[in-house]
Amino acid sequence: MILYPAIDLKDGQAVRLYKGEMDQATVFNDSPADQALAFEQAGCSWIHLVDLNGAFAGTPVNDASVRDILSKVSVPCQLGGGIRDMATIATWIDLGLSRVILGTVAVEDPGFGARSREGVSRENCRGARCPRRPRGDPWLGH
Repeated sequence: MILYPAIDLKDGQAVRLYKGEMDQATVFNDSPADQALAFEQAGCSWIHLVDLNGAFAGTPVNDASVRDILSKVSVPCQLGGGIRDMATIATWIDLGLSRVILGTVAVEDPGFGARSREGVSRENCRGARCPRRPRGDPWLGH
């Protein structure tokens, strides 16, 4: 079994949201890279990152924090949040992410997942799976 400790990134900090509300965040670490290093030192073999600001904005926002994490840990990292196009996927893979996680774009454009694997390893791209297209915004519950 592989456990994926998660670091949710908001405004450059490691946080947890209360009921998914961006304005109700608890800060767990002002340095996400230090948190990632602590996970690695505790024996974790992967780290899951979520760019919360990016998920809401539709484009990467916490890229400086992600880059800092990638420079400090040697375990593979995967990232979701704000990844909605091929250029962003390529950039993140080139910067050293082992995987990107597709969420909103995989729901809104079910064929994007298959197209996104063109030119990148199948192992580098993961997508949300949804048996039927939800109405409204599936992540915000409406």
